[in-house]
This record gives sequence, structure tokens and C-alpha cells, in this order.
Amino acid sequence: MGGRLAMEQKYYKALKCFDKAIRMTPGMHLAHYGKGMALQEQGKHRRAIECFEMAIQRDKSGDYFPHFSKGMSLGSLGEHEKAVECFDAAIRLEPVNDMAYYGKGVALYYMGRYRDAVECFDKSLSINPGDGNAAHYRTESLRALKTGRV
Repeated sequence: MGGRLAMEQKYYKALKCFDKAIRMTPGMHLAHYGKGMALQEQGKHRRAIECFEMAIQRDKSGDYFPHFSKGMSLGSLGEHEKAVECFDAAIRLEPVNDMAYYGKGVALYYMGRYRDAVECFDKSLSINPGDGNAAHYRTESLRALKTGRV
């Protein structure tokens, strides 16, 4: 229910649903994750990160999404080194996930680590060749290397 409400951009109601689910079953990692996603969509990244951390602590299934989403929020806050750690955790859990390589590549790009970023974008594109965003950042990373912004 909360997920559907969040997709409909009814975040207040979605958060109430996730809070109720958390009260009823505090160990359910998906409720914490869903709440984090609803907060992330509103740009409330600090609070979203707290929810993703709770989801990670409670997860017994090896779900990579909370790690990935935490990395995205950290990147949005400019905390790129911490974001890379989250993307690495997501990659360990789901090695063929193009989004995690893309997210890591973007964080590395903003850290000025263009060679490493290109490697991530190459890996992302090997999994999902049609990803225009990965192709764009790969091109920008190569341009930065060529112009000496290393």
C-alpha cells in the first residue's frame, strides 16, 4: 500500500503506511526501505539514509536495493566516498546490476577519479548497453582525462 502511494506521489500517506508497517513488524526491512524511498523522492536524503541503514541492519535476504539507494542519497548530498562504499556493497550482493556500477561511476566522476569512473561505466554498459546516462558520463570522463583534469 505504501509503495503504491509513493509511486502516486502521495508521500504523506505513504509515510504513514510505512510507519504503521514498521510499528507492526519492526524487523521487516522492506518497510524501512519503502519509507526511505518515499523520503528520498522528496529530497529528504538524511532521513532517507537513516531508513536505508535500518533496512540494511534488518535485511536477512541480501537485498542490494537499500545499499544502492543509500549510495544515491549520499551522492545527492555530495558524500561521494561514502556513496562508493554503498555501491560496492550493492555490487557484492548483485554483481550484474548495471545501476550500481553506474552510481559508483558517477560518484567517482565527481571525485575526479575519471579512470576508475570509465571502468564502472564500461561495466554498466556491458550489462545494459542502452543506458544513455552511463554512455554520457563515460564520454565526459574520457573528455576529462583527455583535457588533463585528472
